[in-house]
Amino acid sequence: MSAWSRREFLKGSLVAGSGLAAGIGFPRILTAQGKEPIRVGILHSLSGTMAISEAPIKEVVLMAIGEINKAGGVLGRKVAPVIEDPASNWDLFAEKSKKLLLQDKVATVFGCWTSVSRKSVLPVFEKNNGLLFYPVQYEGEECSKNVIYTGATINQQATPGIDYLMSPEGGGKTKFYLLGSDYIFPRTANQVIIAQLKKGTKFEDLAKQSKDPGSKDKGGDLDWNTPATFVKPFAEALSKLEKGKYTETPVQTQFGWHVIQLDDVRSMQFPAFDTIKPQLLSRMQEQEVQKFVGELRSKAKIQ
Repeated sequence: MSAWSRREFLKGSLVAGSGLAAGIGFPRILTAQGKEPIRVGILHSLSGTMAISEAPIKEVVLMAIGEINKAGGVLGRKVAPVIEDPASNWDLFAEKSKKLLLQDKVATVFGCWTSVSRKSVLPVFEKNNGLLFYPVQYEGEECSKNVIYTGATINQQATPGIDYLMSPEGGGKTKFYLLGSDYIFPRTANQVIIAQLKKGTKFEDLAKQSKDPGSKDKGGDLDWNTPATFVKPFAEALSKLEKGKYTETPVQTQFGWHVIQLDDVRSMQFPAFDTIKPQLLSRMQEQEVQKFVGELRSKAKIQ
C-alpha cells in the first residue's frame, strides 16, 4: 500500500467530490490540481443604459479578486477575471455567457443585473452546467441550481412591508398605489402585492378613500345600471367582468382612473307599455315641436 500525504489525500477527495457532483447534476466544483489561475467571468454591462448600475459592480468584483489573490488565492491558485461587456443588450448577455463557459472555461460567473438579463442567460447556464452569482434582489418565482441568488425576493421585502402597513401598528392603511417601470420585476411585484391585498382589504373601504365625490360616501356603490349608462372605456371594462370580480388594471376615462367591481348581475325588467305611455307621448311631442322649429329656422330670412 502506498503512503499518501495529507495534501495528496485532499487532492483525491476534491477530485472525487467533483465527480460525485457532476453525477447528480450540480455545477462543477474546483479542484486543487494544477497551478494555472482559476478563471472567473464578470458579465456586467460597461456600456449602454445599464452601465450606470452594473459598471460599479464590476469594480467591486475586481476588488474582491484582488484581496483574495493578495491573501494567497483559492486552493493555492490565483484568481483571474475574464471580463465581458454585454452592453445592456439582453441577447448579447446570452452570447457572452456562452463564450465565458465554453471558450474561456471559467469556473463561475458574476453577472447580470436586470431580471430580463438573468432570464436571458439562464438556459445557457443550465444547459452547460455553469454557475452564476446574481448580485441583486429579484422578483422570485424562479429557482435554479445553476444560480446563486444573493438578493431578497418580494416575500422578504415588499410583502412584510405591506403586512405592517395594513396592521394597526402600521396605521391600518387600506389604499395603495403600485408604481413601477414596465419590465419583469415591477410587473411581477405588483401582481404579488395585488394578490396580497385581495386577502385583506375590502373594496368598499378603498372606495371610501376615492376622490370621486359621487360614489365615495357610498363605498363606491353605483346602484343597478346597464353598461350603456357609462362612458365607453368604463362600459367596456364593466362588460368583461364576472360577478364578484374587479379590474386589476385601473380603467382610464375622461373623468380619471377607475377600479370597477361587479357585485351582482340580474335580468332587466322592462316596464309595461301602459306605465310608460305618457312619457313616450310627451317625448314624441317634444320631437315634433323641435322638428317644426327647425324647419321654421331653416326657411327664415334675416334682413
